[in-house]
Amino acid sequence: MDRCLKFHKQISAVIGSSFFSLHSLTKIKYFLPKRSMETAIHALITSRLDYCNSLYFGISKSQTARLQIVQNAAARFLKGKRKFDHATPLLRSLHWLPINFRIDFKILLLVFESLNDLASSYLSDLLHPYLPTRGLRSKDKFLLQIPTTRLKSRGNRAFEVAGPTLWNKLPLHIRSASTLSEFKSCLKTYLFSVAFIGQQNTVYKVAFPTICINFTKTVFITNNVFWKSLPCIVHADICLRCFGLESQTLLFLWPGICVSEEKIQVSQDISVDVPLPYSMVRGEQIELRGSVYNQHLSKTEFRVTLTATDGVCVFRGAQQGKDGKPHENKGKIGGRSVALVTFYIMALEAGTHTLTFTLTTKWGTESVVKKLKVVPEGIRKEIQIGGRIDPNGVFGTSMRKLEFKNVIPPNIVPKSTVDRILTVNGEVLGALLSIINNPEGLKQLTNLPRGNAEMELMGLLPIYYVYNYLEKTEKWGILGKEAAASEKELKRKMQAGITSIMSFKLKHEPAFSMWSKKDKSASTWVTALIVKTLADMHEYISLESEVLTNTINWLIKNCQNDDGSFSEKSQTNPLKLMGAGADVTEKTVFLTSFVMIGIKNAMKVPNVNLEVFKIAIDRAAQYITSNSKKIKSLYARAIASYALTLADIHSMSAVEVYEILKKQAQVDGNPATVRFWQESKLGKDSLKPSDATAKTVETTVYVLLNTLVRGDTTYAKPILNWLTQDQRYGGGVHSTQDSILTLEALTKYSILTSRATLNMVVDIEYKTKGDIRRITLTQQNPVHKPIEVTKNDDIIIKTAMSSGVSFASLRTVFYEMTENNENCYFDMSIDIHEGVPNSDDPMLLSQRIVACAKYKPPENEFETESGITVMEIHLPTGVTAVQEDLDRYLNGLESRISNYEINGDQVILQIDSIPSEELYCVGFRIQEEFETGMTRASVFQVYQFSNPEHKCMKFYHKQSRKLLRLCEGDQCQCMAAECCNFKSTIDPKITAVQRKNDMCKESMNYAFKVLIESSEAGGDFVTYKAKVKAVLMKGQTDDLKTDSEIDLVKKATCSSTNFEVGKQYLIMTAESIKIRMNRGYKYKFPLDSRAWVDWWPLDTDCRDDACIQYANVLGEFESDFVLFGCED
Repeated sequence: MDRCLKFHKQISAVIGSSFFSLHSLTKIKYFLPKRSMETAIHALITSRLDYCNSLYFGISKSQTARLQIVQNAAARFLKGKRKFDHATPLLRSLHWLPINFRIDFKILLLVFESLNDLASSYLSDLLHPYLPTRGLRSKDKFLLQIPTTRLKSRGNRAFEVAGPTLWNKLPLHIRSASTLSEFKSCLKTYLFSVAFIGQQNTVYKVAFPTICINFTKTVFITNNVFWKSLPCIVHADICLRCFGLESQTLLFLWPGICVSEEKIQVSQDISVDVPLPYSMVRGEQIELRGSVYNQHLSKTEFRVTLTATDGVCVFRGAQQGKDGKPHENKGKIGGRSVALVTFYIMALEAGTHTLTFTLTTKWGTESVVKKLKVVPEGIRKEIQIGGRIDPNGVFGTSMRKLEFKNVIPPNIVPKSTVDRILTVNGEVLGALLSIINNPEGLKQLTNLPRGNAEMELMGLLPIYYVYNYLEKTEKWGILGKEAAASEKELKRKMQAGITSIMSFKLKHEPAFSMWSKKDKSASTWVTALIVKTLADMHEYISLESEVLTNTINWLIKNCQNDDGSFSEKSQTNPLKLMGAGADVTEKTVFLTSFVMIGIKNAMKVPNVNLEVFKIAIDRAAQYITSNSKKIKSLYARAIASYALTLADIHSMSAVEVYEILKKQAQVDGNPATVRFWQESKLGKDSLKPSDATAKTVETTVYVLLNTLVRGDTTYAKPILNWLTQDQRYGGGVHSTQDSILTLEALTKYSILTSRATLNMVVDIEYKTKGDIRRITLTQQNPVHKPIEVTKNDDIIIKTAMSSGVSFASLRTVFYEMTENNENCYFDMSIDIHEGVPNSDDPMLLSQRIVACAKYKPPENEFETESGITVMEIHLPTGVTAVQEDLDRYLNGLESRISNYEINGDQVILQIDSIPSEELYCVGFRIQEEFETGMTRASVFQVYQFSNPEHKCMKFYHKQSRKLLRLCEGDQCQCMAAECCNFKSTIDPKITAVQRKNDMCKESMNYAFKVLIESSEAGGDFVTYKAKVKAVLMKGQTDDLKTDSEIDLVKKATCSSTNFEVGKQYLIMTAESIKIRMNRGYKYKFPLDSRAWVDWWPLDTDCRDDACIQYANVLGEFESDFVLFGCED
């Protein structure tokens, strides 16, 4: 007997047996359909939770929470979610009542049965109807009398008290139910709405920077009242805040109390919600499924309409600005129920579009506005070019004018936008200063996935370099009035970053791993990098010296060999940073130099400059010296030279290796204006620094750091000139290492050298299309906000008599039609496999993606496996990945996958290595959340983490490009909006006058007769190569002529547009894409709804009089137009 009624032992037994059953179910999970698995969970787990659960009424919240953990675990197991995923949405989707509501449900069910003679008489005798002593309205409400009790801990938990208490709180329509089934149905719906829908009437977490005092206050929402404890701060003034929430207003009025302006979620008695996909591709058709929620007790008729802005075609809704009655979702909805509504839309233009869903009922009208993101077809590409304006030659060469060419990429997606953003800053770290306080800003530095130690450092080090630069140069004033707040915020971010870095520390030894989510072995390279980082930051962030001391001791004791070199202890292969062609000696020299730099950097920290560390540095330096003549790689020689300089700047070996490096520099100008280091096999191209590889940047930066240590700023200026021409630190970096190193070098140079006072007026203009803007850069305001370039023209940036230096960078973002795998080192494949009905393998029951890759080592590569490799799988629109499958890979014993993340519509996998002997494949199930038609191609990319510029890309499709729903009436215009008007046969009714009138419309700018020579499919497009046989109409500046080669581009989904090779056609269209090629232009013509195509028969094509007559009409039209043009 449990005399205290705490049920500790009972609940512990229930929890233990439930988790045992759940563990047993994992062994057969993949052999049972989802519905059968849910039945098994109810039989083995839910039945235990519900057994005699009416006795649990009134137990402590901690005990209820223990039972709730079991139910949450079962929900996650059934839904295939992670351990720490939020369980409330899962319970809601499964329609499971939480534990405390299940207890109430059982007691209320006993009450109803007792009142209707369906229970034992001893229970019925405990309940008595409420009979007021005088005539009150409550006498007909079917209420029960609640007896008074002396002890709350026991008396209030008795059935004769608990039952009436819960019963009287029920709505009247539930208490007055006539049958048991009706009561159970209404009761569960009510409790479900209180448990989940009612949670929307909750004020969520409110954060305050100081100690808070909890008060309980009433918040009025129209006719609903709920109570919520809010943390508030006592203030001297009386604070009144009003928050407008659509048609409702929340009024907070408490003397002496202020609350922060947080978003407060509320629910209305009747509402509509239609989820949207993360994004969709232009030209796709998608089904949107939404719900109308009715919390009223009575039923009603409803009508839901959808209006969309231009660029989105609505199949069951209205086009904004269009005449005519909109298509609607109509129906009836019962009280306390939900109704389904569906819409079909098609995106015609890329961009962000507004969708407005309007619900109309007898209680009024509600509108919900949502944003739909539509992206162009193809692959997103980014090009960055930069330069320096230096009128006084501070960086070595005087430069007053820059010119950025407007180059349209050759494979750009037709009718897609080209975004160009220009930044001009008067600080060498100006681009970084402009994004440092933006949570998303640092992601601009590199597009690599997070999750490993290297990328965590990538988020921390830019903050440190900015803080160090502003502190050492005393330039906090450039951040404006918020300088003090910014200083504290940057310091807070550095502290948070160190905390994050420490999560990669191993539990049982003072070393660090590349990964934190998996139990990986310690990495020599990662540990040395973190030692260097912690040593850099000790000046601003307090750090115990034992952390550094113990870690360096681990490096020396576990990683240093007898000959003084260091070896890598990790399964991951950071030595792939060396690139192809590096032999064992060069890789050892690289790693030894890297560890030397880290340890030497740490020895400047107090209490870390130990004699044993000096001995280890000397031994490592001796190893590098003895092998210096064997080093062929410029990259290895550069880092070795820098390490030797740090160890002993005056040693003969350090000076000798440094002088050899100086002789291997690639120089432009006499005296030198540009200086950089590049492997000889890559070839010299100093005029195109933006084409430099990550290895070239790193090599050059190591030499620059070496030069700065030696104090030779004159020699360093041309190196800075090359780096700042390319603006690598402003967002155009290739990898993490060249980004971090460039920031370090630029910061050190800026601190060491003093430059002229900045006072510069910069004029920015188009080459032929007018001015853009004039900006002024000063010491107080050296950073200017980015400028959007809207016109297709070259850009000129210039200054007159000014002082100081400014840096300009132009970032161009566009979409390409086809993949370019010229620098690809992987064989790859990807397929979507359809589900196999009735299969015994659970993986085969659902649709699944299988992505494979095999490493292709370069000719001079010694390694047979890749380094850390990234797989980026862009999911088709409306599809999500089953995370449970990805978790199985991540946690598998033999898995190569070290980390994965789901970012929007992307699944990003980080893999330790990819073999070269066989394909390495990853497969996972997918779920269709939105049904999609006319699906566009999705992108699959594979690349090495240390070499992201060499990406391999492949397009794949989810299904056949079918229509979800056939168009009706004017809705067919949606289908035709992407395709041209194509006639592949003769039209006997056409006349020369009619064809001339068609061509002379204002919308037509080009007309010519062409002969189709070939076709090529790529991604979502088909490109036809054609030779111009006659030019009828063109623009004044176009150099189109007879025998010119042009491209005609159509959407792959336009099956009605079907050119035949060797046939002749008349093309009339509105626009063209001019691509600069050498000294001329190449022309592409998109075949969209504004284009007309007619078959123009050759003499050999006609075999009957009708065809000959048709050809004669077109010939007459051509002659008349050539002579008279569009004149009548």
